Amino acid sequence: MKNDVSTPYQIGLPATTQLPLARFLPVVPDQILTHWLKKKFSPQSWVLDPFGVNPALPIEAARAGCRVLVTSNNPVSSLLLEVMARAPQKTELLHMLADFASIRKGSERLEVHLSSLYLTHCEECKRSIPVEAFLWKREEEAPYARLYRCPHCGDSGEYPITPADLENLSSLGSGRLHHARALERVNVGDPKTLEGAEEALSKYLPRSLYFIFTIINKIEGMPISPDQRDLLIAMTLLVCDRGNTLWPWPASRSHPRQLLTPPQFRENNLWTALEESIEILSQSQAPVPLTEWPDLPPPEGGICLYKGKLKNILPLPKEINIQGAFMGIPRSSQAFWALCAMWSGWIWGPEAVLPLKSSLERQRYVWNWHAVALHSIFRAMRGAAEESPFPIFAVQPELTPGFLSASIIGAAAADFNLKGIALNEKENTAQLYWSPAEYTTPASEIKVGRTGADAVTDHLKMRAEPASYISLHAAILSTLAEKHMLPGSQQRLPYDTLSQLHTRFDELFERPGFLKRYESTAKTPQTGMYWLREIPSTFHLPLMDKIEMAAIQYLMNQNGVVSFEALYQSLCEKFTGLLTPDPELIKMCLDSYCTPIPGTSGQWQLNPNETSASRQKDVNEVSELLYQLGLKFGFSSQKGPPLLWVENSTEPAYCIHCFASSIVSRFIQQAQPVPPERCILVLPGSRSRLLEYKLQHNPYLAEQAAQGWRIVKFRHIRRLAERENLTRPLWETLLNMDPPTWEQPMQLPIL
Repeated sequence: MKNDVSTPYQIGLPATTQLPLARFLPVVPDQILTHWLKKKFSPQSWVLDPFGVNPALPIEAARAGCRVLVTSNNPVSSLLLEVMARAPQKTELLHMLADFASIRKGSERLEVHLSSLYLTHCEECKRSIPVEAFLWKREEEAPYARLYRCPHCGDSGEYPITPADLENLSSLGSGRLHHARALERVNVGDPKTLEGAEEALSKYLPRSLYFIFTIINKIEGMPISPDQRDLLIAMTLLVCDRGNTLWPWPASRSHPRQLLTPPQFRENNLWTALEESIEILSQSQAPVPLTEWPDLPPPEGGICLYKGKLKNILPLPKEINIQGAFMGIPRSSQAFWALCAMWSGWIWGPEAVLPLKSSLERQRYVWNWHAVALHSIFRAMRGAAEESPFPIFAVQPELTPGFLSASIIGAAAADFNLKGIALNEKENTAQLYWSPAEYTTPASEIKVGRTGADAVTDHLKMRAEPASYISLHAAILSTLAEKHMLPGSQQRLPYDTLSQLHTRFDELFERPGFLKRYESTAKTPQTGMYWLREIPSTFHLPLMDKIEMAAIQYLMNQNGVVSFEALYQSLCEKFTGLLTPDPELIKMCLDSYCTPIPGTSGQWQLNPNETSASRQKDVNEVSELLYQLGLKFGFSSQKGPPLLWVENSTEPAYCIHCFASSIVSRFIQQAQPVPPERCILVLPGSRSRLLEYKLQHNPYLAEQAAQGWRIVKFRHIRRLAERENLTRPLWETLLNMDPPTWEQPMQLPIL
């Protein structure tokens, strides 16, 4: 039986724009929010974004026709939202940069002066060229290499640093003046804040600080409009991010959460970064109306930005009747918040640091702290929902057990009922739905025990295959939330609540005789795959097999022509909550049964030989070949299914199952008339990768298959049947020569 809070996972589209500071932001695919809004609300409805961290979300909501109240106490996030909503055009930004570049710095144009900081000489043609980056090793006093692509001769790559490069660096002097100014702009008179600022400032090299403060000084002195100044500041913020030492080399998809310099890192060319900021800030084609509180956007849709915390504007005026809230829940990131606090001081002065000063004081963001912080935000939303209760939709990417616990506990403690959950493990994302609950008596203790064990057992039986820790963790959490067994009505969430919960979880997973763990030697229970030690007596098809069957049915109903997205969403509607299909499995099904339609965007066509009639014909033909082979070997063949080769008229020698899918569990996991080493499964070669995927992701099935089962392709049986000299011993020798993998089959030996 499914969990009552299971909901379909809503798939989205790949993001079409690169967000400013994207490496710090929660990734939410396009159109997921639009789907929820249009399903739940009429145009002109008021919705709330209480985080205000990801500018793409309120902009998408406004374009869907909603009026969006955004609260943000982060000056950096607020400015970037304002700029992105304005949708500046590339030509406008290019003109601004050209004007900015022409300002004088001493006797030089600013562009000439600043770009000269990043000049080197090409090893091949010896011309002066800009570097992409200088490469450093942590704790060393000078770069060890430079990275460039010569615009003249095309030479490119990584080359050792030269004496001229080091001389260019030393010409800047010690950088103490800019270091002192950078620190002073963040000084709010608190020693702990200043200590944190020093730590953040240590992630900037002297050349980068010189560059950043040179452009900040010039912007402050320019006679330009506030809108123009905001655009230049937005460009500067992106330069500030490119200017720190948190860029690993070799490059990787880095999501820095701590202020930790990698062992090797890039010192990026910041003039190039300034130029590249234009592409990032000019991606939107149409502006979205944005007002600053208390001014309201037009009824047809727009954004109202409050630069502060939600609790500070409660109760909301009657004109703002919030009907729903949405969140892209960000993971805790010391790096992001500490850098934002420092950048705010650099650009707007010490007063701008005050809302974020705690970010410079806190060095570690553990999950206990995250639960308390999320509880504070949910409590503010509960206050906003006093007069008119509203639902909440949240997307939680970059998922971990602690992260999921923090959000579900924080919401429950603020009196929100969990109404829906969908977990996509491949995308590492949860989608969550809450609604306001009645105030309750606070729970004195979180009891996992029997309820947690039942939740794990029920979930594993429903999957009928092993599950990951995060899936089982979510099953327990959602069950506790659904049964109102988490603390509610908490004015302040005790700091150790989440730690206590996870201790109970660890005890449950380590309970003797309860669970078997696969594929992990680590001591922590949060790794590997889990299955019940007491195997269910009744066989049920594993989840992956059910998904394959549903995919085939969908293909037949659609006359064999589908898109990946349509099939994916259809299967998500059928397999909900914690059973959300893996998109990689769906692609495997398409690869196995279909071919891409040339000239289309993601359309697939069912292969002609994959129709029911065609595959049944194959099964019948191969079964007949096997029947005849049995007779040839002197067995008394009995047609099936299954096909039995019988020795001495009574004793089965081989049991052969011939079928057209990759669903082998119905045979491997059920009793057979002969031992596993005498059981043969025969299937189409096009199922190879799909079956291989299942065996890799279902360790219990793989364990059972390894007891001696032979899995053979149709084509191999046909080849064996053509051999005139085939005998019983040769049959046994050749049977395993073409295993069900995607590799090219071995050439059969001539014997």
